[in-house]
Amino acid sequence: MQRLFVDLLKSQRIANPLILDVGIGLGAPTLIDLAGELHRAGFEAATVVGMDASANILTATNLILTRFRASGDIPNGIQIILEHGDISLPCESPFSLKSIVERLCGVGTLADLCLSSNLLRGLPDHVLKQAITSMRACVSEGSFIGLGAGNSEDLLTVDVFRATSEQVLASFNIHYGESVSEHQQRLTKLLAIA
Repeated sequence: MQRLFVDLLKSQRIANPLILDVGIGLGAPTLIDLAGELHRAGFEAATVVGMDASANILTATNLILTRFRASGDIPNGIQIILEHGDISLPCESPFSLKSIVERLCGVGTLADLCLSSNLLRGLPDHVLKQAITSMRACVSEGSFIGLGAGNSEDLLTVDVFRATSEQVLASFNIHYGESVSEHQQRLTKLLAIA
């Protein structure tokens, strides 16, 4: 999932992207993978903000990230920041996604990409609607939102939204360990409709 969206960012020629990863859970490996994908794609600088509503999870994830930073496994120029936030809160709340982005990067700042895996599955409809509204409010007009949901041990379904629309732009089934050609075909299809 990360590779698809990093390549999508690259196609938009964004120099120093701001990416939100919402509901990271114990997502240090996912954040590190995202940092690696950004580096491999040629991004010299990027900011990844990992958010979760659980302070305990953020503490545990921060300990893992600290070890990876110390061993040099997070590329220089790729900044990973962990923040306590709640996707179900309205934008004016101090712990909403939009408030967090503005606190970190300045009022009026919007992200270039917002990702979430397995966070929204099973949410009640009223919470899901607010979550999507919150994600859309914190990303720039031309950017994307990617929502993933694991269907099995080796399959992830990813829905891609434009920030300006509630309609799914594309939906993909991604197998873990897919080939480069499968990834390239998926990216080509996405770029054709984006």
